[in-house]
Amino acid sequence: MGILLPALVLAATSAAFAAPDADQLYQQGVKDYKSGNLAAAQSELKQYLVAAPQDGPAHGLLGYIYLRNNDAADAILHLKQAVAITPKDYSAHNNLGAAYLKANQTDAAIAEYKIVTAATPASASAHFNLGNAYAQLEQYPAAIKEYQLSIARQPSAPTYINLGYALEKSGKFAPAAEAYRSAAAIDPKNSSAWLNAGLLYQQTGDTGKAIGALSRAVALGTEHKYPAHFALGEAYAATNRQPEAISEFQVASRLQPKEFAPWFNLAIVQSRAGDLLASIAAYRKALEIKPGDKATTLNLGIALGDAGKTDEAIALLNQVADADPDGAEAHVALGEIYTRQGDYAKAKGELKTALENKPDDLDIKLALADLYYAQKNYLDAVTLYDNVAKAEPRNSNAQNSRGLAHEALGDLVTAIDAFQAALDADPKNAIAQNNLGVVYEKQGRTTVALAAYRKAVQIDPNLKEARENVSRFSRK
Repeated sequence: MGILLPALVLAATSAAFAAPDADQLYQQGVKDYKSGNLAAAQSELKQYLVAAPQDGPAHGLLGYIYLRNNDAADAILHLKQAVAITPKDYSAHNNLGAAYLKANQTDAAIAEYKIVTAATPASASAHFNLGNAYAQLEQYPAAIKEYQLSIARQPSAPTYINLGYALEKSGKFAPAAEAYRSAAAIDPKNSSAWLNAGLLYQQTGDTGKAIGALSRAVALGTEHKYPAHFALGEAYAATNRQPEAISEFQVASRLQPKEFAPWFNLAIVQSRAGDLLASIAAYRKALEIKPGDKATTLNLGIALGDAGKTDEAIALLNQVADADPDGAEAHVALGEIYTRQGDYAKAKGELKTALENKPDDLDIKLALADLYYAQKNYLDAVTLYDNVAKAEPRNSNAQNSRGLAHEALGDLVTAIDAFQAALDADPKNAIAQNNLGVVYEKQGRTTVALAAYRKAVQIDPNLKEARENVSRFSRK
């Protein structure tokens, strides 16, 4: 979700009427305020108001200074006095609204902003601020109306950005995107416009446009650096551009080293890229920030197992399994490790537990079927493969495995059906094409077998088994 820009606050000063010494304090306070010495101005105006407590503009200026210093309580105190003494000081009403908004007194802020919009209907900033107050209350239709009124009076990038935000929160994604584009057209160097547009494109699945907009936000580099780099990393990861994703998550982790998300995502894309040691290091960093996190511990265990660090992997995965007895992921990962170790008994136990916890999970069924096949338990393998194929008839790899199991049982007709189903789902599945040739050859159908082998080589010239089969036939 995008970023909502803050309300505008307005400073106002006016002539004051008090004793000469007090008047000097006031004038010095105004001078220090204008020069940026807010601490001195605050002190002088406080002293002045002891002598002239009914000076509304002085209360207004002091309240504004408190607001600039993020002291909402004292800002409200003085701005309330300002509008009580000078009801038509609309800059004071505006700033009182901003102070209420900062103090999360949103209804009071709306009341003040309504006074300002009623008195100064042509003011774009008044409608902008009222829109922000409605947005803070999540009253987005009212916020949209005020932002549109503000734009009608004076289009600005911040108003278009906040309009886009309100439209986005209302589920109106196309108009929101148009608002962000309008903001960028007015101010091409406004990183918030590009960031919000990128986040919206990412949310709606338009990853190409997301990468374009987020790249602009990153290139500008003026503000919101962390969310821009992090979101760009997510967009690259979604399109399997692992090197770019790694680079962006590395920048994000440097910008916010105590944030969990960039380390976790960095570890994921490093694992996808095959850099297991770097992935393990990033997962460990994520666990330092968020100790005991289940997903991180699970992923670290899997990465350790893939890297051959099986003892630590098994310990971590058992830790996850013990903490979540109804879960399946840790048991699946343990099953894969035990399978690689050749400990089929333990592997079967883990996978059966996983399937008990998630009886409809097709990936677990496939993993257990593959294990049965490796153990030459073809009957149980066929049962699971047939179950998966019924649920996912277009799963090419599952159909290929199903064909192999039926072939092992001597059911060549069903094996052919399975290999053909695999090819219907993925005509470029060279392995299934070669396996189809093997079954044809077992049936004595040498002509169609050779044709199948040749087609497998055509699909994948590097498939050794298919090339050897074609070569063997050529020697006959």
